[in-house]
Amino acid sequence: IEFGNYSYISALDNGLFTLGAPHNEGEGPSPEEIFTAFPAGENKFALKSGYGKYLGISKDGIVTGRSDAVGPMEQWEP
Repeated sequence: IEFGNYSYISALDNGLFTLGAPHNEGEGPSPEEIFTAFPAGENKFALKSGYGKYLGISKDGIVTGRSDAVGPMEQWEP
């Protein structure tokens, strides 16, 4: 997820996220800055971080990437 010119949202190994350092022009994102979208039911999708964890919403409303499987809290609507 690009944020500005050549900066990407980066997953951390604790399941949280930060803005990564800017990259040089023509340089792609690092592995921890790559998120993959998967279908997750009718009109929904799931996002998987470079750490292999699914993004979900915590009870406090915080987006984290700590789930090993897709459940109701890891499904997003466009």
